[in-house]
Amino acid sequence: IIAYIAMLPIISIYRLMWFMANKFKLLKLPNAPIAVRPNTDIIAIANPNAKFINELQQMYKNYQHIIWLDMASETSSHCAKLAQPNISYRHIAILDLMPIDSEQNKIIKTLTWLSQTIHKDDNIDKQTLIICQCSMGLQRSISMLACVLMYFDDTITPHHLYQLLDKNYPYHRLHRYILNHEFLQFIKS
Repeated sequence: IIAYIAMLPIISIYRLMWFMANKFKLLKLPNAPIAVRPNTDIIAIANPNAKFINELQQMYKNYQHIIWLDMASETSSHCAKLAQPNISYRHIAILDLMPIDSEQNKIIKTLTWLSQTIHKDDNIDKQTLIICQCSMGLQRSISMLACVLMYFDDTITPHHLYQLLDKNYPYHRLHRYILNHEFLQFIKS
């Protein structure tokens, strides 16, 4: 409880930013997920409000398996509110505005877990949606989305990856000092 009280100012700031982004429609999330591989799509989202959770539940009807990657360290996920039996959840607490390669071990362990989860015998042929979620949905969730795309797509280069992100997430805050080309190449190898 002491940790929660210490984090209260940061949590309050995120809640205020999220409220303002929703109120003034500043946060624009993509309408459709990106294909990662056959039967597997990915989407990056922010800490969802009730309306967005309802939209996600409609989207879920197209998927037999959901993998929820929660990068937020400031707030808790809404994954539990969905109460879907087909959700595989992983919490990867990463601080905002930190270079992702500073969390290299967490990212690599998560990508390994993700690959094992997707390739389980009971999941291999299921239509799967990977949800990357963080507080504002502009940096950490998109960073994880980028790492997943680099990990699973042998043909994509860091340059093409950034073009894809600019097209699908035009308001992202993913700069090269947060997710650099060397780390993206490391993920590929």
